[in-house]
Amino acid sequence: MNIMIPLGLGSNWGNNELRYFLRSLEENFQEDFNITILANEIPKWIKPEYAKVIPRFYPQKAEKLYNGSKKYENFFDVLNKVRTYANENEFEFIYAYDDDLLINKITSSDIKNEPLEPEESNYCKIREQQQKHLLTINQSFILYKKICDPINFHRKLFVCETHLPRIYNCSHLRWLFNIFSLEDLEIPFALATLYFNIFPEQSGTIPISESNTIQARFSFEDGVGCYDSNTLMAIEEATKGKTWVNYNDKALFNKDAFGNCTLMNWIEKKFQNKSKFEV
Repeated sequence: MNIMIPLGLGSNWGNNELRYFLRSLEENFQEDFNITILANEIPKWIKPEYAKVIPRFYPQKAEKLYNGSKKYENFFDVLNKVRTYANENEFEFIYAYDDDLLINKITSSDIKNEPLEPEESNYCKIREQQQKHLLTINQSFILYKKICDPINFHRKLFVCETHLPRIYNCSHLRWLFNIFSLEDLEIPFALATLYFNIFPEQSGTIPISESNTIQARFSFEDGVGCYDSNTLMAIEEATKGKTWVNYNDKALFNKDAFGNCTLMNWIEKKFQNKSKFEV
């Protein structure tokens, strides 16, 4: 199985999110796999054969609209990395994030597009604080309906943005990026939501209300499957029986009463063995 990981301009943890994700894959992904990291700049500790530099991308149409402010820059740049990868390959692959961790033994057959959240649910209320993300989700539904309304094809739509690895098909992606060229967009789309509503045969069935069977997200946000990282005991309890962990900077750098970054220490201790992808 091929795994593609887009990387941005670096992180507050020195791209160690990627380091520990790769270690978690090597420990727990139970089949042969290849890694391709598409980055604006390759971290020095990554072996060069596993990474490729992709120039930073931002569409001129959006830059003109926003008077050079480059609104949604990271969203556009990641979409361009996915597009580049799909244009260069002819297979299914896993699109993964650097700030994920695989904490249980799985194979690619265990990776499905779930949990799902119906379009008409209260997802937007839960994620009110992530306004940019919500607009990209709405853009996905708008673009989907541009295809389906003229042919009178309607089905129940789902939000698929769980920040978990997903399996994509390169030829399907090429079709999608050809129909919805990034150069023509003012607002980027949320890829998983657009893709898996157009290709629902690749979707799973677990609703987001049951996402705690799959994912522990440390983020200090409201929502099912979201947890705080205040203590080691809380982290151990939240991750019990889960397959994936992901987290944001607020949770990663959160300190306990003794000044320790509890989640960071838990990650470092859990995945101490260097992976084959590191220099």
